[in-house]
Amino acid sequence: MLDNDSTILGSWYANLFLIERKKCLIFVNSKTLFCFVVINQTKKDIEQIGNMFRRNLLKRLHAESISPDVIAQIMKDQEKITICKTSDRRILGSMNELIFHFRVICDMEEGLSNIDIDEVNNKLVGTILKLNGEFIIPRQMLNEVIINS
Repeated sequence: MLDNDSTILGSWYANLFLIERKKCLIFVNSKTLFCFVVINQTKKDIEQIGNMFRRNLLKRLHAESISPDVIAQIMKDQEKITICKTSDRRILGSMNELIFHFRVICDMEEGLSNIDIDEVNNKLVGTILKLNGEFIIPRQMLNEVIINS
């Protein structure tokens, strides 16, 4: 868990999983379930998880056409990252569901080497998930949280 509850987006959860013996990481936001997957990671990459997270978050926020001012504030919020044990089992359930969707997409594309990770991440944030008893779409929740901040 990347703990930053006092920020616009709040805490982020991370999970390492394997696809075709390749290390992959999924990052999921606790307020919105907005997520992204980073593939083909090495031990050295994972040791630099903070930099990897910030670099990929920036890329995904640009892909979602978030305004530059909001992106700057979100990235400022992520300058200091504290890694701690996961505490919210509901987020873990959603994370496991997103990993399942990712695996299905990899199978449909006949392997990890055949996927466009940006396209897959775009699909994942359009997945209908349950958060706090309501069905949501992470992309829409991200925009709502940004508007209400």
